[in-house]
Amino acid sequence: MRNLILYLLRYGSFVLFLLLEGICISLLVNYNESQREIFVNSSGNLNGKVNSFTHRVGEIYTAHREVDSLSNVIRELRTQNLYLVSLIEEAQLDTLILDTFHTFIPARVIQNSIQKSNNFITINKGEKDGVKPRMGVVADRGVVGVVRDVSANYATVMSVLHRQSRTSAKIKGTGYFGNLKWQGINPNVVNLEDIPKHVNVQVGDTIHTSGYSRHFPSGIDIGKVKEVELSQGSNVYTIEVSLFTDMRDLEVVYVMEDHQEVELDSLLNVGADE
Repeated sequence: MRNLILYLLRYGSFVLFLLLEGICISLLVNYNESQREIFVNSSGNLNGKVNSFTHRVGEIYTAHREVDSLSNVIRELRTQNLYLVSLIEEAQLDTLILDTFHTFIPARVIQNSIQKSNNFITINKGEKDGVKPRMGVVADRGVVGVVRDVSANYATVMSVLHRQSRTSAKIKGTGYFGNLKWQGINPNVVNLEDIPKHVNVQVGDTIHTSGYSRHFPSGIDIGKVKEVELSQGSNVYTIEVSLFTDMRDLEVVYVMEDHQEVELDSLLNVGADE
């Protein structure tokens, strides 16, 4: 009670002013036709703006839910596509391809760089979502990078636009493979190294992952051959590859989870100990 009395003593004049102001506005609106019309029109405009704002907020929320839903659909389609690619390679090579045991964890890009020598991407999925270091990361059109560090809710990805990034890749339709390396200049172009000069390489040839890397299975698109050069006295080509993925426009990416990693690590460790 004492606090209430102190409050009224301090702010009573202002409260009384607001009360009288409200009474005056009510009398003015109720007993003056022109002012009532103005009030009604203003109220209608304000209500319309509030409804419009609320509708837009709802649309944004719905759009985010639809994007998340589409991400899950694309994830499932990617898994199925990867399985089909593996079956095709099995039919062609008559060998067992182990890269059918991957699933995809969709994630949103919250930070990205392309202009540094060593570029990183931050995503909003982490250890609690199943993301681990060394997992491959792809986008809708191809390879993005490899997970480097992971916290509970976030992860950093070493972009293909990183001087230390090495992705094993091959020319589609051949068995020849090399390593992708970024030269630190054009964010749309990487180099494919170690392809011998006797290989028939043409501008426009598709480059995809070789499957010889622990990060990516075979058959994931990377880009197309932009330029082929053979330096005098060299036994290998210098091949420029235009990336399918626009590294400047990344919103949703997919972290690749390898369900045979533990088994393969165990087998490799046994071989190393012998």
